Amino acid sequence: MAPRAAKLNRLVSPTGDTVRNSPLEPLEDAHNAARNFEKRVMRTLVVLFALLWSVGLLPAQTRRNYFREDGAGVIPAVAYEVELDIMEVTGMAVDAAGSVYLSGYNWSTGGSRQPQVLRKLDATGTSVYTVQLGDLTYTNPLLPPTGIQVSGVAVDKAGSVYITGFVNQAGLHTVNAAQPFPRGQGDAFVAKLRPDGSDPVYFTYLGGSGSDRGRKIAVDADGNAYVTGYTCSTDFPTVNASQPSFSGGDFRCEGFVTKLDPTGSKLVYSTYLGGSKDDYGVAIASDDAGNAYVTGVTASPDFPTTKPSQAQMTCKLIYLCRDAFVTKLDASGAIVYSTFLGGSSWEQAEGIAADPAGNAYVTGTTGSCDFLTANALQPSPGVHCGSWADVFVVKVDPQGQLIYSTYLGGEGADNGGGAITADADGNVYVTGGTYTTDLPMVNPIQEPALGTAFIAKLDATGSKLLFSTYYGVYMEERQTQGVAIALDAAGNLYVSAERVGGAVSAEFVLKIDVSRIVSAQ
Repeated sequence: MAPRAAKLNRLVSPTGDTVRNSPLEPLEDAHNAARNFEKRVMRTLVVLFALLWSVGLLPAQTRRNYFREDGAGVIPAVAYEVELDIMEVTGMAVDAAGSVYLSGYNWSTGGSRQPQVLRKLDATGTSVYTVQLGDLTYTNPLLPPTGIQVSGVAVDKAGSVYITGFVNQAGLHTVNAAQPFPRGQGDAFVAKLRPDGSDPVYFTYLGGSGSDRGRKIAVDADGNAYVTGYTCSTDFPTVNASQPSFSGGDFRCEGFVTKLDPTGSKLVYSTYLGGSKDDYGVAIASDDAGNAYVTGVTASPDFPTTKPSQAQMTCKLIYLCRDAFVTKLDASGAIVYSTFLGGSSWEQAEGIAADPAGNAYVTGTTGSCDFLTANALQPSPGVHCGSWADVFVVKVDPQGQLIYSTYLGGEGADNGGGAITADADGNVYVTGGTYTTDLPMVNPIQEPALGTAFIAKLDATGSKLLFSTYYGVYMEERQTQGVAIALDAAGNLYVSAERVGGAVSAEFVLKIDVSRIVSAQ
């Protein structure tokens, strides 16, 4: 397929009017392979449940939405629920004032992927701006166009927005770039946009002579940006690296972690992260001391470990064997700790968060019946272990030692969804999707229903649920899945969710006033 003509960014007002042009140009959509696999599994399950529903083999309550409502017909704890047209969200960030920033792409009515977008909502859920990052379309997923794909977003205290992803086009207008030009088959990129979403403060390529993809991004109080993803380049740029050399892999890909200074023109450090097989950085968090916390997936028995809670890879599968990992790097890029997280089957890390005390929190999905647990709220998986999957939630202290590690799920399939956040007191919030009706509920805002999202809050010890609820509705061919979660300075909770199934996905953002939920005693 021939590349489409380059188009400038358009900054669009809430009414859809073009406000200004920006030099960022067309974007390519390319999902992380593991996330694609999970979505295919989810869609298969949706079709299965649809068939069972159509012949009456599912109970009638799966056809209805069971919200707990007050007399006025609204959900008291829900401040708003905003439909996002048909945009699929790839990242979400929330600032202190409660503004929400979403990266993703739109779908046409025919199911082809449309322009990449960056959208901002204010504290009431009203659209502030939408940045359309180019104009691309394709109907054959095997032949994506050249361009850029945005996969992660972060926001700093001044309201500047940071994005990362994948770029497969030369000649883009770089600004204050650490790497002004592409070097390979596709590079990661990092950009910082002004608070109004207009022209970038910086825009830089990041990559070597192979293929490189930024997966997620974080920013600290000083405006340093932290990026993780994967690289298939033996010459990926390394600076002050804890692992300066590429270690190889079956598909010759390795994780990376890169820190950029506030100007974007300098790499503070940049390092490979992986072993002799394939490794992928999936999510990253940072704290105000300049530490970076990374989670991902590794197939390498020799993945680098330091002060590990789990020193060895425990996966025993012959095919697609992989464990999760969590790694902490200090402000200079030195590894503080690095450990496997897993059992005898597969794990998929999805999200990571850090609190002000330096504790890290990881969530994901496990197919293992013997996932490493400690001080667990739920020490055992569901009864269908090995056939279905459960969420896991792990908390490690500043030196990498387990505070708790627990399953979170029911008898059916549960998916971590890539979403975890923590408050200053060490309570953790997780969202995902579930195909079971026996998740434990505490102060719920909705009764159990198959094929919905779940939202859960665990206390600082991980031994007690403070809040747990289903949210959404299974609608014949669509299942609701929580994909992102965040807190604002007032403690309000934001969840981005998608309704998966049919030709396209539909997205919405939910704001929950946590003060209106009575915590469990």
